[in-house]
Amino acid sequence: MGLQPSLSNLKGAARRLKDDAWASGEHRLFTRYILVSGVFGLPASIAMLQLMVWLYGAFVGEHSRLALNAMWIVNFEIGLVRNFLLHCAYTWRTKPTWKRLANMHVAAAGAFVIDFAAFNIVLLMTDVILFAQVIGASSGFLCNFLYNRLRTFGAPEPAADDALTEGSVV
Repeated sequence: MGLQPSLSNLKGAARRLKDDAWASGEHRLFTRYILVSGVFGLPASIAMLQLMVWLYGAFVGEHSRLALNAMWIVNFEIGLVRNFLLHCAYTWRTKPTWKRLANMHVAAAGAFVIDFAAFNIVLLMTDVILFAQVIGASSGFLCNFLYNRLRTFGAPEPAADDALTEGSVV
């Protein structure tokens, strides 16, 4: 009786969560995160993988599953660094640091496992690379955001000498 939440209690909790996010400005942060990762990052990653597959086919021939997964891993890292720099510049408006890049890799490792498994399961079931990539990339999005919000960009600012400087290789 007391353990089962009522519909009105759930609606109230959802409304409070929305109101808190709106009052704190968290909704703007999440919107910027979606713009960088989803609106720009996902299509850029899709285009990059399709380009790699096309180039591989043009220069080497038909790709194997191993070659496709190798291209996917390279594409994943390119996307991670691109999104990291865009999140620093636009989403959190902070300096890129080696510590933040390392934390972004930790967040990405969890998303990578989820993404990689989903990509291959969908690819195995449908044999449609584009669909598999969209499902894979979308699968770890929320966990990735939460980790980056709490750990990567929520941690105190590192010392100035830890900041990436002009000419640093990222």
